[in-house]
Amino acid sequence: MKKQFDFIGKFKIFSIAASGFLLIGLICAIVFGAALSIEFGGGSRIVYAYDAEEKPEISEIWKIASGICGGDVQVSVGSANDEEYTSVITVLSADSLSDSQRGELLAALQEKFADYDLEEFNPDSGIPVLSAFSADTDLLLVKCAAALVISALLVFFLIAFRFRKSGGFSVATAVVSAFALNALAVYCFCVIFRISLSGHTGAAIMAALVYTLIAAMSIFGRIRENRRKLGRSKTITEIVNQSLNETLPQNIHTAVILASIFVVLSIFAIIFNALPLLCFTLPMIFGIVSGFCSVVCLAAPLWVRWLVNKQNKEAEKIKARKKASARR
Repeated sequence: MKKQFDFIGKFKIFSIAASGFLLIGLICAIVFGAALSIEFGGGSRIVYAYDAEEKPEISEIWKIASGICGGDVQVSVGSANDEEYTSVITVLSADSLSDSQRGELLAALQEKFADYDLEEFNPDSGIPVLSAFSADTDLLLVKCAAALVISALLVFFLIAFRFRKSGGFSVATAVVSAFALNALAVYCFCVIFRISLSGHTGAAIMAALVYTLIAAMSIFGRIRENRRKLGRSKTITEIVNQSLNETLPQNIHTAVILASIFVVLSIFAIIFNALPLLCFTLPMIFGIVSGFCSVVCLAAPLWVRWLVNKQNKEAEKIKARKKASARR
């Protein structure tokens, strides 16, 4: 028989490694703070109007704007509802811009795109102005936290119902623990590597959590099958360890295929200077790896520990009852 990897026996090592990473991430969050994008931290918006058939290179605008504004900068090009100008360039900066920065940015863009007749533009009044805005950061963060909590509750009841005859709420608790651990791990990854927390990052976290759910369903489904098949011939620890080893190739293949897709997207984002896309692809890649580890190395072994402790307590109660009846 092929030698199996002892996931249950290595649970302490996995727990220490995960705790160390999360501790580093939380320390960085406290000391340096999280890098918030414009959606969460607010900032400034400048709209530039131009009249030209050819669209300017967004990557060139981004380089100029990020060099002058600093911090998180987003650039988009669209159409203008105006008689004089046909198109607009919108620059979003996470930092509030001073008058000198506005002037420097306008001059740099006019120099780079001299043939575009470019100037600051307010689409509402037609007067060139800087449109400042501030996002309701607290409200957005509350909404994101509420979305995660609601998702976790839905997953909990789904898993509890799916495995109602083989663990039910205990299985659901283990899966939701992996769910929460993966979300926290992706957050710590973004904090450590200074990736801006944005709507793209939130989408990556939710997508990675879907993968976590799929991996958990696969593993605990195999555990249920093996418990029925093997019955009392093996202990619960042996059954879970065997189930993890049996589903390991499938889970690894799935994780590698998904991660490879986002690695390719990341490479194209770097080549074509679509750097904002990295705020989605990099957390997604890490979320897939973290989701795999959280289910295989932590959730399943944690469930076994809880089940073994429960069985030991029940055995102790039976022994105590037998001793009490013997004394009588």
